[in-house]
Amino acid sequence: MAGNLEDVEFQEVLDSWRMTRTGNSIRIASLALLLWDWVLSFEDELTLFWLQPTTFASYLFYLSRYLTMFVSIFGVAVTLSPEVTDRLFLSWFLVEGFVGMTSCWAVEIILQLRVYAIYDQSPRMKWFLVLTFVLQVSLIFLVLIITGADVGTEKGHLVVEVVKGQSSINTRCMVVSVPPWIWAFGLTMAGYEGLLGVLVIYKGFRHAKHTRYYLSHFKGEGLHEILIRDSIIYDFGIILIYAVNLFLWIEELNDAFDLATSLAIVYPSLIGSHLMFNIRRVHHKPSMNSLASSPSEISLPPFPADSTDDVAKLGVG
Repeated sequence: MAGNLEDVEFQEVLDSWRMTRTGNSIRIASLALLLWDWVLSFEDELTLFWLQPTTFASYLFYLSRYLTMFVSIFGVAVTLSPEVTDRLFLSWFLVEGFVGMTSCWAVEIILQLRVYAIYDQSPRMKWFLVLTFVLQVSLIFLVLIITGADVGTEKGHLVVEVVKGQSSINTRCMVVSVPPWIWAFGLTMAGYEGLLGVLVIYKGFRHAKHTRYYLSHFKGEGLHEILIRDSIIYDFGIILIYAVNLFLWIEELNDAFDLATSLAIVYPSLIGSHLMFNIRRVHHKPSMNSLASSPSEISLPPFPADSTDDVAKLGVG
């Protein structure tokens, strides 16, 4: 009987170690993809950002791109270190969450500028976006306060432990307990991303209906087409990642808690950078005298007209 119990315990540890190793493999793959994309797109970054006047949009770009790179590199280093302790990993996990959230917020502000541009700088839309963003941030901090309310109890805290492998090289850190309200954090982020996506899809449908080119609409190179197409692609991807995280958190699958975390951090930075590249390329053609000097000087003509004679003045890139 004792032997069977030991076998069960050994199998549980082995399964936990395998799950944790999978999470670390995803971290490494996410970092590799981020660095690979950075190398391939650095020429665009140099031409469209570093050699251009610095703007508010530029700061958002640098923040989301390099903050994510920093947290991803150190995240891999910490989680794979054979000398890491429970306390060290927990501390880094919290730092990673906060820094990753900051990077995601930078991308969300970029998306808000794009939505504002798509809706022709509507004052109502501006205040709607500002108020909903403030509400989202407030709800997230409220969730964090609630999850940390049970001071002194394991239930109210994120708990991690080191899962020992057959050698120190195979040692991995694993989340073994998460706060019961942590799913509300992901739901809030996914809800706001979904709201921005709905606003873009609605305007995209109206634009496609007006131009009567539904299928070719997403292949166009006009400002409307680029804004709408890129935003929809981003929103579908990030909502899918949040949905996976929500499932893992709601089901309280502690072993799998860290599986998609790195994806939720890397994806917004990766796709968000290309959102800005695509917009700036439109305004970096030889026919243009210069790239817009401010993020508040790039926008769209009002609906239903889609000419280039009447350019509004709101920045999206």
